[in-house]
Amino acid sequence: MSVPLQLPEHQTSLPPVLAGPLLRRLEPTRLVLWLVGSRALALTLRLQGRVDIRLDTGQCTVIAIGGQAFVHLIDVSLDAALPCDEPIEYDLLLENGKGIADWAPHLLYGDAGCPNFVLRSRIDQLLHGSCRKPHHPATDGLLCVDALLAQ
Repeated sequence: MSVPLQLPEHQTSLPPVLAGPLLRRLEPTRLVLWLVGSRALALTLRLQGRVDIRLDTGQCTVIAIGGQAFVHLIDVSLDAALPCDEPIEYDLLLENGKGIADWAPHLLYGDAGCPNFVLRSRIDQLLHGSCRKPHHPATDGLLCVDALLAQ
């Protein structure tokens, strides 16, 4: 017989963003991101050198996976191609205008004001992350990747 999970009487409020954003796909005229919010969020994508893109239902699909967990699948088609082989800064702004530096500063490297990506014309390095084994005696490989990305 299963017993229902008892939630505490005093629920603390969750931050708007619980996980992410993660860059999932990058093409010259397409950008795909993913994040999980504690509620459905109204988001604006800011790309370096471009007009802000207020994400609508055609660009951001929200799927409730719980009472306080909403996956945001962001898929934006761009009118003009992104430049290759140079860093491009981006940000995701919440309804209150706050960006990643405000709600997830731990995701930024050094004194960066927002994250960036590079669309490579030729892939000369590739990192692949697979299943993690927290019980394995070796140190976490993703920490090595994080250190590499910080350089």
